[in-house]
Amino acid sequence: ARIWTNGCIIRSELMEEATEYLTDNKSFLENDRIVKDLTIMEGAMNDLVSLALVLRMPIPVLSSAIQYWFGMASNFLPANLIQAQRDFFGQHGYKLKKDPNGPLNHTDWEE
Repeated sequence: ARIWTNGCIIRSELMEEATEYLTDNKSFLENDRIVKDLTIMEGAMNDLVSLALVLRMPIPVLSSAIQYWFGMASNFLPANLIQAQRDFFGQHGYKLKKDPNGPLNHTDWEE
């Protein structure tokens, strides 16, 4: 971020703030103000990416950015298929949403 603050294209207050913030922190998602701003902008970003998809306009960075945000901001992710595969192949077990502090469950998948 520090290197980009003097660039002719990306020169902005945001890059100055990013440089200061990242000096002491590893992730923007640890900054309450940034998380608040992202939460506020989520709807507009979703609309933008949706419109681009309808118009068949490739915007891979923006699309990836909102997908990353969804993953970081979600309480529950659709990881049950991955958990099932891990349990099937390595008997790792899985937690149930209704009892997240309960014991690991295991299914005999071949029965």
